[in-house]
Amino acid sequence: MTTAVFSRILRRHACSVPFLTCLAALVPGLSRHVAIADDAPAVNYGDYYGFGPLEIFKLEFRSHSMLAGDFNSDGRGDLAIVDNSHSRIDILLQREHPPEDGASTSQDVNRVDSHWRFEHTKLPVDREVDAMIAGDFNSDGKTDLAYFGDPDRLVVRYQTDGREWNEKWETRLADVTATTWSIATGDFNHDDRDDLVVLGDQSTYVLTQNAQGGFATPISIRNTAEELRLGMSGDFDGDGRDDLFYTATSDGERYICVRMQTAKGELGPEFRLDLKNSLGVSVYDMLGDGTEEILAISGQTERLGLYRAHRPKPGEEPESRPIQFGVGVKGSGKRDLDVGDLDGDGLADVVVSDPESAQLIVYRQQAGSGLDLGTSYASFLGVEQLRVQDLTGDGRAEVVVLSPKEKTIGLCRLDDDGARITFPQTLPIDDEVLTFEIADLNSDAVPEIVYMVKGPEEESGSKSRSRSSSTKFLLKALTYPTNGEMEPYLFGEDRTEVEVETRDVGRLTALDANADGRVDLLLTIDSSRAPTLLLTDEHGVPQPVTGGGGVQLTDLEAGAVFSGHLGDAPALLIAQGAFARRMELDADHRWQVLDQYNSGESTAKVKGSALLDLDGQPGEEIVLVDTGSGKLRMFRQQDELYRSWRTIDIGSFPFQSLKVADLNGDQREDLLLFGGNRFAVLYTGQTDPRLEELANYESQRDDAFLVDMSAGDLNGDGQPDLAVLDNESHTIEIVVVLPGDQADEPVRMYPAVNFKVFEEKSFHESGGGGLEPREMLISDVTGDGRADLILLTHDRILLYPQDTPSAQAQPAATQTGGE
Repeated sequence: MTTAVFSRILRRHACSVPFLTCLAALVPGLSRHVAIADDAPAVNYGDYYGFGPLEIFKLEFRSHSMLAGDFNSDGRGDLAIVDNSHSRIDILLQREHPPEDGASTSQDVNRVDSHWRFEHTKLPVDREVDAMIAGDFNSDGKTDLAYFGDPDRLVVRYQTDGREWNEKWETRLADVTATTWSIATGDFNHDDRDDLVVLGDQSTYVLTQNAQGGFATPISIRNTAEELRLGMSGDFDGDGRDDLFYTATSDGERYICVRMQTAKGELGPEFRLDLKNSLGVSVYDMLGDGTEEILAISGQTERLGLYRAHRPKPGEEPESRPIQFGVGVKGSGKRDLDVGDLDGDGLADVVVSDPESAQLIVYRQQAGSGLDLGTSYASFLGVEQLRVQDLTGDGRAEVVVLSPKEKTIGLCRLDDDGARITFPQTLPIDDEVLTFEIADLNSDAVPEIVYMVKGPEEESGSKSRSRSSSTKFLLKALTYPTNGEMEPYLFGEDRTEVEVETRDVGRLTALDANADGRVDLLLTIDSSRAPTLLLTDEHGVPQPVTGGGGVQLTDLEAGAVFSGHLGDAPALLIAQGAFARRMELDADHRWQVLDQYNSGESTAKVKGSALLDLDGQPGEEIVLVDTGSGKLRMFRQQDELYRSWRTIDIGSFPFQSLKVADLNGDQREDLLLFGGNRFAVLYTGQTDPRLEELANYESQRDDAFLVDMSAGDLNGDGQPDLAVLDNESHTIEIVVVLPGDQADEPVRMYPAVNFKVFEEKSFHESGGGGLEPREMLISDVTGDGRADLILLTHDRILLYPQDTPSAQAQPAATQTGGE
């Protein structure tokens, strides 16, 4: 029913406010708001907030990206704002005194002249500006401006000698659909210099400032979602490093995300926090401990919540959440993924195909820190299948790729220097390969490349085949013998092929169907047809088998099959419908169900399952990938039965397949979920930050609709307050944030005052006017050391100067709720 609204908190370098005591001096329409909750303190907080006379500055309806900073190096706070209607950036320089010639006046009684407070200077631009941010981008101590202009230019305008902006730097960034606040600034490599981040369509660009006052070549981080918005920076986990915040929208859901800076000074993979579809989102150090908290207005309850990162305390059970890695937002959905040790360092790496870009993306595992963010290498066009495995026994895995588009299968590997993946070399196969798998058919520790091709054509005189009948295909294989030259594999003593009759060919999957220790092959066609099983005999020859009744494998996709171990015994899991089954083929070639693990929900759609050690205790746990409810469901053995243990929210993850491997070098297997345009890793031995709600606030006014907020000290007591926008009535609520009086309630929020920004006629039951005010920030722009409230609404800036201090006591932070 409503449009999502986002807010942005002023960067810390743009506002440094000495704290003074202020007494309320009411502006017109100001309402003293006394809390009426049963546990509310007997304090009228409205007595401690007030503003001087309203100051108005005329701009344009298309003005956006309002920023505060010292834009002429005179020590006073100014404002900068984009005006695309005149192809310029408006810079409002703070005056200390009214101009001698006086403010201009007009005979037009309907005209409101701008206040004398600011001198209006204009910085021309040669393209439409979509987003702008302020920072010191050449480390000269002056505040500069960076903006993104249509269609593809990031431009930095450097402040030179007070009023001049003659120096600039620009670069082209492809595939960026910039919106307000799609640029962020922060120290993203921990070198005490302001860097830039641009949220693009396919990638997030990181531009780090160098020692010469310029920028290094942009670093591209692949996005995990179709739409990234609202870039912010701050220290999320308390390590003293700037992290990157943003919102990501995928499959109709909007997440608050953070990429935390690593010890190497690089942005890491994406954490998706437990906050979805929020209206307003901001980050600010509300507790004064150097760590940013998250402010978010729930789209469901319309309450404002205050959250902080929390790590489990000693004795609490560690809990990890899937960490997201981007592959590519757009393009073919027929990507493939596999895991293997490419460089022989004992650490598993991840390889993903990018068919439309004719690339392989390699995510190398770094000792002690897990996977990197991926590097692309050239490959065949249209690679839809790949496998990563050591075929030569040298400890370094090869990569086998199949491109139906180029009708070829090839092999590549890391070069001798370990610098890049070589371009695939075509394998000695004359036929068109339809699908392939890597499997050790004869148990000699040398895996074979097993593949399928079309069989011989029917005689021309034969009758046309019905759509339901089978077609002959041939199963073949290649192997590496001791001489190092690839050659055809012999099935038995002299056969180079095995005939297989099936309706079609989909994917080959290696598994142990009958728990005899030999690798079998399952040929899945599509979810509506039963797969074809090829059982490997003692001579290493896969033979097609037909079941003799009993449980049938229907509605089966390749990603639904998991072959692993339960203890020392082979175990085969099949995901079907609302459950997963542990199955085994008996001597009569009938599928038998050994155990079943139900999701327990009517909406469940179990698309995958896995066995791995999740708790560090003896024995494996079972994981179900439930895409119907968007959860990972975990089962742990208790009293000889597997019982539901934990669930983890994964949202609308586009699941295709999964892998189990140690992906951070801690000697424990981790779970990797592949979703085509991204993959997620659940590190089993890792403790990730959780969000802890410190407090929440709900307006006590009828029909209020909170959509936006800004934080800052609005009464000079040294503690940050909140200005919250009610878009229903275009009202600002000032909210006081105080320490709580209980361990489980460390912070409380109470209403102080509220006032309407403007009145508007409406012929509807709800308020009109869209989102107005559309931007707000808190910063000192009057030169008195007290932070002011600044709103951008319609075609003007509204400045509410914080009132002068008086002798009345301030609402000390020592006053706790209930006293």
